[in-house]
Amino acid sequence: MGQQPIANMLTNAIASGRIAHAYLFTGTRGVGKTTMARIFAKALNCLSADAPTPHPCNKCDACIAIGRGDDIDVVEIDGASNRGIDEVRELRASAILHPARSRYKIYYIDEVHMLTTPAFNALLKTLEEPPPHVKFLFSTTDPQKLPATILSRCQRYDFRSIPTMLIAEHLSKLCKQEKVDFNPEAIGRIARAGAGSMRDSMSLLDQILAGSQSVSEKDVVSLLGLPSDQRMGALADHIAQGQAAAALGELDEILAGGVNLLSAVAALGETFRCMMISSVCGPDSDLIDLPAEARRAIAELSGKFSLPSLVQMIAVVQNLGAGQGDGRSRADPPCPG
Repeated sequence: MGQQPIANMLTNAIASGRIAHAYLFTGTRGVGKTTMARIFAKALNCLSADAPTPHPCNKCDACIAIGRGDDIDVVEIDGASNRGIDEVRELRASAILHPARSRYKIYYIDEVHMLTTPAFNALLKTLEEPPPHVKFLFSTTDPQKLPATILSRCQRYDFRSIPTMLIAEHLSKLCKQEKVDFNPEAIGRIARAGAGSMRDSMSLLDQILAGSQSVSEKDVVSLLGLPSDQRMGALADHIAQGQAAAALGELDEILAGGVNLLSAVAALGETFRCMMISSVCGPDSDLIDLPAEARRAIAELSGKFSLPSLVQMIAVVQNLGAGQGDGRSRADPPCPG
Protein backbone atom coordinates (compact mmCIF):
# COMPACT_ATOMS: atom_id res chain seq x y z
CA MET A 1 0.00 0.00 0.00
CA GLY A 2 1.40 3.36 -1.04
CA GLN A 3 4.63 1.93 -2.48
CA GLN A 4 3.59 1.58 -6.13
CA PRO A 5 6.79 3.08 -7.63
CA ILE A 6 8.90 0.44 -5.86
CA ALA A 7 6.46 -2.31 -6.84
CA ASN A 8 6.68 -1.19 -10.48
CA MET A 9 10.49 -1.23 -10.47
CA LEU A 10 10.63 -4.72 -8.96
CA THR A 11 8.00 -5.92 -11.44
CA ASN A 12 10.04 -4.56 -14.35
CA ALA A 13 13.20 -6.16 -12.96
CA ILE A 14 11.51 -9.58 -12.91
CA ALA A 15 9.95 -9.13 -16.34
CA SER A 16 13.31 -8.12 -17.89
CA GLY A 17 15.31 -10.78 -16.05
CA ARG A 18 17.56 -8.17 -14.42
CA ILE A 19 17.29 -9.48 -10.88
CA ALA A 20 20.05 -8.29 -8.55
CA HIS A 21 21.61 -10.53 -5.92
CA ALA A 22 20.94 -8.11 -3.01
CA TYR A 23 18.19 -5.60 -2.26
CA LEU A 24 17.91 -3.08 0.57
CA PHE A 25 14.50 -1.79 1.67
CA THR A 26 14.65 1.30 3.87
CA GLY A 27 11.92 3.32 5.56
CA THR A 28 10.13 3.95 8.82
CA ARG A 29 8.18 1.27 10.69
CA GLY A 30 4.97 -0.11 9.29
CA VAL A 31 5.28 1.02 5.67
CA GLY A 32 5.48 -2.42 4.04
CA LYS A 33 9.15 -3.46 3.93
CA THR A 34 8.63 -7.00 5.22
CA THR A 35 5.45 -7.45 3.20
CA MET A 36 7.25 -6.33 0.03
CA ALA A 37 10.12 -8.72 0.78
CA ARG A 38 7.72 -11.66 1.10
CA ILE A 39 5.85 -10.74 -2.07
CA PHE A 40 9.15 -10.42 -3.94
CA ALA A 41 10.27 -13.79 -2.57
CA LYS A 42 7.01 -15.32 -3.84
CA ALA A 43 7.62 -13.77 -7.25
CA LEU A 44 11.10 -15.31 -7.41
CA ASN A 45 10.17 -18.77 -6.12
CA CYS A 46 6.54 -19.36 -7.18
CA LEU A 47 6.28 -23.02 -8.20
CA SER A 48 3.39 -22.49 -10.62
CA ALA A 49 5.66 -20.68 -13.13
CA ASP A 50 8.73 -21.88 -14.99
CA ALA A 51 10.67 -18.71 -14.13
CA PRO A 52 10.38 -15.76 -11.76
CA THR A 53 7.01 -14.12 -12.35
CA PRO A 54 5.58 -10.71 -11.44
CA HIS A 55 2.30 -12.49 -10.64
CA PRO A 56 2.86 -15.27 -8.08
CA CYS A 57 -0.10 -17.61 -7.70
CA ASN A 58 -0.43 -17.43 -3.89
CA LYS A 59 -1.65 -21.03 -4.06
CA CYS A 60 1.42 -23.25 -4.43
CA ASP A 61 3.26 -24.68 -1.43
CA ALA A 62 6.09 -22.15 -1.75
CA CYS A 63 3.80 -19.10 -1.90
CA ILE A 64 1.75 -20.28 1.07
CA ALA A 65 4.83 -21.05 3.17
CA ILE A 66 6.49 -17.73 2.31
CA GLY A 67 3.31 -15.91 3.29
CA ARG A 68 3.43 -17.64 6.69
CA GLY A 69 7.12 -16.84 7.04
CA ASP A 70 8.26 -20.45 7.43
CA ASP A 71 9.39 -21.53 3.94
CA ILE A 72 12.39 -23.84 3.92
CA ASP A 73 14.15 -21.85 1.18
CA VAL A 74 13.27 -18.34 2.40
CA VAL A 75 15.04 -17.72 5.68
CA GLU A 76 13.84 -14.75 7.72
CA ILE A 77 16.40 -13.47 10.23
CA ASP A 78 15.92 -10.83 12.92
CA GLY A 79 19.04 -8.69 12.80
CA ALA A 80 18.46 -7.42 16.35
CA SER A 81 18.66 -10.86 17.97
CA ASN A 82 20.99 -12.57 15.47
CA ARG A 83 23.60 -9.88 15.11
CA GLY A 84 26.88 -11.65 15.84
CA ILE A 85 29.59 -13.12 13.66
CA ASP A 86 28.65 -16.70 14.60
CA GLU A 87 25.16 -16.31 13.14
CA VAL A 88 26.57 -14.84 9.90
CA ARG A 89 29.07 -17.69 9.65
CA GLU A 90 26.17 -20.14 9.86
CA LEU A 91 24.40 -18.19 7.12
CA ARG A 92 27.48 -18.36 4.89
CA ALA A 93 27.80 -22.10 5.45
CA SER A 94 24.16 -22.78 4.58
CA ALA A 95 24.23 -20.44 1.57
CA ILE A 96 26.53 -22.84 -0.24
CA LEU A 97 23.78 -25.49 -0.26
CA HIS A 98 21.25 -25.39 -3.09
CA PRO A 99 17.58 -24.68 -2.30
CA ALA A 100 15.47 -27.71 -1.40
CA ARG A 101 12.62 -27.13 -3.88
CA SER A 102 12.74 -23.56 -5.19
CA ARG A 103 14.83 -21.60 -7.69
CA TYR A 104 16.57 -19.46 -5.10
CA LYS A 105 17.61 -19.62 -1.50
CA ILE A 106 16.55 -16.24 -0.15
CA TYR A 107 17.82 -14.67 3.05
CA TYR A 108 15.74 -11.83 4.46
CA ILE A 109 17.47 -9.94 7.29
CA ASP A 110 15.21 -7.47 9.10
CA GLU A 111 16.81 -4.48 10.87
CA VAL A 112 20.11 -5.36 9.23
CA HIS A 113 21.77 -2.25 10.70
CA MET A 114 21.83 -4.05 14.07
CA LEU A 115 24.54 -6.46 12.91
CA THR A 116 27.95 -6.00 14.52
CA THR A 117 30.98 -4.81 12.57
CA PRO A 118 32.58 -8.31 12.52
CA ALA A 119 29.26 -9.72 11.30
CA PHE A 120 29.14 -7.18 8.46
CA ASN A 121 32.71 -8.06 7.50
CA ALA A 122 31.83 -11.75 7.41
CA LEU A 123 28.70 -11.04 5.33
CA LEU A 124 30.63 -8.87 2.88
CA LYS A 125 32.51 -11.82 1.37
CA THR A 126 29.27 -13.58 0.46
CA LEU A 127 27.82 -10.36 -0.99
CA GLU A 128 30.91 -9.87 -3.14
CA GLU A 129 30.79 -13.35 -4.66
CA PRO A 130 27.31 -14.77 -4.01
CA PRO A 131 26.37 -18.23 -5.27
CA PRO A 132 24.02 -17.92 -8.28
CA HIS A 133 21.17 -19.56 -6.36
CA VAL A 134 21.27 -17.06 -3.44
CA LYS A 135 19.42 -13.75 -3.10
CA PHE A 136 19.61 -11.34 -0.18
CA LEU A 137 16.81 -9.04 0.98
CA PHE A 138 17.68 -6.54 3.70
CA SER A 139 15.44 -4.05 5.47
CA THR A 140 16.28 -1.30 7.92
CA THR A 141 14.83 1.79 9.56
CA ASP A 142 18.31 3.32 9.90
CA PRO A 143 20.34 2.95 6.67
CA GLN A 144 22.95 5.46 7.89
CA LYS A 145 24.33 2.76 10.19
CA LEU A 146 25.14 0.38 7.34
CA PRO A 147 28.74 0.27 6.13
CA ALA A 148 29.35 1.80 2.71
CA THR A 149 30.77 -1.52 1.52
CA ILE A 150 27.38 -3.18 2.16
CA LEU A 151 25.34 -0.33 0.67
CA SER A 152 27.39 -0.34 -2.53
CA ARG A 153 26.52 -3.99 -3.17
CA CYS A 154 22.74 -3.61 -2.80
CA GLN A 155 20.00 -2.11 -4.88
CA ARG A 156 18.39 0.36 -2.49
CA TYR A 157 14.69 1.20 -2.38
CA ASP A 158 13.43 3.91 -0.03
CA PHE A 159 9.88 3.33 1.21
CA ARG A 160 7.94 6.52 1.84
CA SER A 161 5.42 7.14 4.60
CA ILE A 162 1.96 6.10 3.45
CA PRO A 163 -0.40 9.04 2.74
CA THR A 164 -3.07 9.51 5.39
CA MET A 165 -5.93 9.39 2.89
CA LEU A 166 -4.70 6.05 1.52
CA ILE A 167 -4.51 4.62 5.05
CA ALA A 168 -8.04 5.85 5.75
CA GLU A 169 -9.34 4.25 2.55
CA HIS A 170 -7.74 0.93 3.46
CA LEU A 171 -9.08 0.99 7.03
CA SER A 172 -12.55 1.79 5.70
CA LYS A 173 -12.30 -1.13 3.29
CA LEU A 174 -11.30 -3.45 6.12
CA CYS A 175 -14.25 -2.29 8.25
CA LYS A 176 -16.64 -2.96 5.37
CA GLN A 177 -15.18 -6.44 4.86
CA GLU A 178 -15.57 -7.18 8.57
CA LYS A 179 -19.09 -5.69 8.55
CA VAL A 180 -18.15 -3.15 11.22
CA ASP A 181 -20.02 0.14 11.51
CA PHE A 182 -17.63 3.08 11.39
CA ASN A 183 -17.57 6.85 11.41
CA PRO A 184 -15.49 8.14 8.44
CA GLU A 185 -14.14 11.01 10.55
CA ALA A 186 -13.08 8.57 13.26
CA ILE A 187 -11.29 6.44 10.66
CA GLY A 188 -9.55 9.57 9.41
CA ARG A 189 -8.33 10.39 12.91
CA ILE A 190 -6.94 6.87 13.31
CA ALA A 191 -5.13 7.23 10.00
CA ARG A 192 -3.62 10.57 11.06
CA ALA A 193 -2.54 9.10 14.39
CA GLY A 194 -0.70 6.36 12.50
CA ALA A 195 1.65 9.03 11.12
CA GLY A 196 2.27 7.29 7.81
CA SER A 197 2.47 3.76 9.24
CA MET A 198 -0.16 1.30 8.04
CA ARG A 199 0.75 -1.17 10.77
CA ASP A 200 0.36 1.39 13.55
CA SER A 201 -2.99 2.50 12.14
CA MET A 202 -4.26 -1.08 11.90
CA SER A 203 -3.10 -1.74 15.47
CA LEU A 204 -5.12 1.25 16.69
CA LEU A 205 -8.16 0.00 14.77
CA ASP A 206 -7.76 -3.48 16.30
CA GLN A 207 -7.47 -1.92 19.73
CA ILE A 208 -10.79 -0.11 19.31
CA LEU A 209 -12.57 -3.17 17.90
CA ALA A 210 -11.33 -5.26 20.82
CA GLY A 211 -13.69 -3.35 23.11
CA SER A 212 -16.39 -2.15 20.71
CA GLN A 213 -18.46 -3.41 17.78
CA SER A 214 -18.12 -0.11 15.94
CA VAL A 215 -15.64 2.70 15.34
CA SER A 216 -17.03 5.98 16.65
CA GLU A 217 -15.53 9.40 17.27
CA LYS A 218 -15.98 8.86 21.01
CA ASP A 219 -14.00 5.60 20.91
CA VAL A 220 -11.14 7.23 19.01
CA VAL A 221 -10.99 10.24 21.32
CA SER A 222 -10.97 7.90 24.33
CA LEU A 223 -8.18 5.75 22.87
CA LEU A 224 -5.93 8.48 21.51
CA GLY A 225 -6.58 11.06 24.20
CA LEU A 226 -7.03 13.72 21.51
CA PRO A 227 -9.91 16.20 21.23
CA SER A 228 -12.28 15.96 18.27
CA ASP A 229 -11.88 18.17 15.22
CA GLN A 230 -15.21 19.83 16.02
CA ARG A 231 -14.03 20.76 19.50
CA MET A 232 -10.81 22.30 18.20
CA GLY A 233 -12.73 24.14 15.49
CA ALA A 234 -15.07 25.61 18.10
CA LEU A 235 -12.10 26.67 20.24
CA ALA A 236 -10.40 28.33 17.25
CA ASP A 237 -13.66 30.07 16.36
CA HIS A 238 -13.96 31.55 19.87
CA ILE A 239 -10.36 32.77 19.60
CA ALA A 240 -11.08 34.36 16.22
CA GLN A 241 -14.01 36.27 17.66
CA GLY A 242 -12.09 37.36 20.75
CA GLN A 243 -14.45 35.46 23.06
CA ALA A 244 -12.03 34.67 25.88
CA ALA A 245 -14.64 33.33 28.30
CA ALA A 246 -16.16 31.02 25.68
CA ALA A 247 -12.68 29.82 24.62
CA LEU A 248 -11.74 29.00 28.22
CA GLY A 249 -15.06 27.22 28.71
CA GLU A 250 -14.48 25.14 25.56
CA LEU A 251 -10.98 24.25 26.74
CA ASP A 252 -12.35 23.24 30.15
CA GLU A 253 -14.83 20.87 28.50
CA ILE A 254 -12.04 19.39 26.37
CA LEU A 255 -9.88 18.73 29.45
CA ALA A 256 -12.89 17.36 31.37
CA GLY A 257 -13.38 14.83 28.57
CA GLY A 258 -10.07 13.13 29.45
CA VAL A 259 -7.71 15.05 27.17
CA ASN A 260 -4.52 16.30 28.82
CA LEU A 261 -3.28 19.83 28.29
CA LEU A 262 -0.29 18.94 26.12
CA SER A 263 -2.50 16.95 23.74
CA ALA A 264 -4.98 19.83 23.55
CA VAL A 265 -2.15 22.28 22.80
CA ALA A 266 -0.76 20.00 20.08
CA ALA A 267 -4.21 19.57 18.51
CA LEU A 268 -4.78 23.34 18.54
CA GLY A 269 -1.42 23.87 16.85
CA GLU A 270 -2.34 21.34 14.16
CA THR A 271 -5.65 23.17 13.60
CA PHE A 272 -3.85 26.49 13.13
CA ARG A 273 -1.35 24.79 10.81
CA CYS A 274 -4.14 23.44 8.60
CA MET A 275 -5.74 26.90 8.56
CA MET A 276 -2.47 28.49 7.50
CA ILE A 277 -1.97 25.96 4.68
CA SER A 278 -5.57 26.44 3.58
CA SER A 279 -4.98 30.19 3.39
CA VAL A 280 -1.76 29.85 1.40
CA CYS A 281 -2.36 26.75 -0.76
CA GLY A 282 -6.14 26.40 -0.75
CA PRO A 283 -8.37 23.93 1.11
CA ASP A 284 -7.72 21.14 -1.45
CA SER A 285 -3.98 21.04 -0.78
CA ASP A 286 -2.45 17.60 -0.23
CA LEU A 287 -0.65 19.07 2.78
CA ILE A 288 -3.93 18.98 4.70
CA ASP A 289 -4.68 15.45 5.91
CA LEU A 290 -8.38 15.94 6.52
CA PRO A 291 -11.61 14.64 4.94
CA ALA A 292 -13.62 16.90 2.65
CA GLU A 293 -16.07 18.14 5.31
CA ALA A 294 -13.27 19.02 7.73
CA ARG A 295 -11.40 20.82 4.92
CA ARG A 296 -14.43 23.02 4.31
CA ALA A 297 -14.65 23.85 8.01
CA ILE A 298 -10.95 24.71 8.11
CA ALA A 299 -11.28 26.92 5.02
CA GLU A 300 -14.15 28.81 6.64
CA LEU A 301 -12.23 29.25 9.88
CA SER A 302 -9.06 30.41 8.13
CA GLY A 303 -11.01 33.31 6.63
CA LYS A 304 -11.46 34.71 10.13
CA PHE A 305 -7.69 35.13 10.65
CA SER A 306 -5.04 37.05 8.77
CA LEU A 307 -2.07 35.03 7.58
CA PRO A 308 0.40 36.81 9.95
CA SER A 309 -1.89 36.11 12.91
CA LEU A 310 -2.05 32.40 12.00
CA VAL A 311 1.76 32.26 11.84
CA GLN A 312 1.92 33.95 15.24
CA MET A 313 -0.68 31.55 16.69
CA ILE A 314 1.40 28.58 15.60
CA ALA A 315 4.53 30.09 17.19
CA VAL A 316 2.68 30.81 20.45
CA VAL A 317 1.28 27.28 20.64
CA GLN A 318 4.69 25.73 19.87
CA ASN A 319 6.33 27.81 22.60
CA LEU A 320 3.58 26.87 25.03
CA GLY A 321 4.08 23.18 24.32
CA ALA A 322 7.85 23.50 24.70
CA GLY A 323 7.46 25.34 28.00
CA GLN A 324 5.34 22.62 29.58
CA GLY A 325 8.45 20.57 30.36
CA ASP A 326 9.69 23.06 32.99
CA GLY A 327 6.34 24.60 33.92
CA ARG A 328 7.01 27.83 32.01
CA SER A 329 5.80 29.14 28.67
CA ARG A 330 7.03 31.96 26.51
CA ALA A 331 5.00 33.87 23.96
CA ASP A 332 6.45 35.89 21.13
CA PRO A 333 5.56 39.59 20.93
CA PRO A 334 2.43 40.43 18.96
CA CYS A 335 2.77 40.48 15.20
CA PRO A 336 2.39 44.03 13.79
CA GLY A 337 -1.06 44.52 12.30
